[in-house]
Amino acid sequence: MVDDSLEDKCKELAQCEIGWWKAHHRKDLPKLVGYMTREYKILYGLSDEDSYICVNLRIEATKEHDIAEKFEDKQNIEEANLHWNKAEELLEKHFELLLEYIGKNSHNDHSGRRAIGHEKLLSYNGGHNRKSYNHS
Repeated sequence: MVDDSLEDKCKELAQCEIGWWKAHHRKDLPKLVGYMTREYKILYGLSDEDSYICVNLRIEATKEHDIAEKFEDKQNIEEANLHWNKAEELLEKHFELLLEYIGKNSHNDHSGRRAIGHEKLLSYNGGHNRKSYNHS
């Protein structure tokens, strides 16, 4: 049985995830940033400011990803690679800051919840940490 607070957080996280998906599709950047920022706060226990910084780096990386795909579609691999590299740099910075901010907030109880969440994830997929996305 899941406690109410965990159940409420899971519901809110699902709403945030769907919210930013819709905002992305509808090209509503302020809502996209808002939903993603809220999701980072809940998932990682970050402050508003730290969440906002991480989310914006991820969004900038995604923009580079989109540009790279357009060049790929035109068979301009050299130009595409410039944007893939920029996306990778932005994501590295995103994850660097995210991990730094999580470490800064490790005094709260989120780290224990992450471990419990990981165990539940493994039990849901048969105890295996398999990838669900086929990269080929």
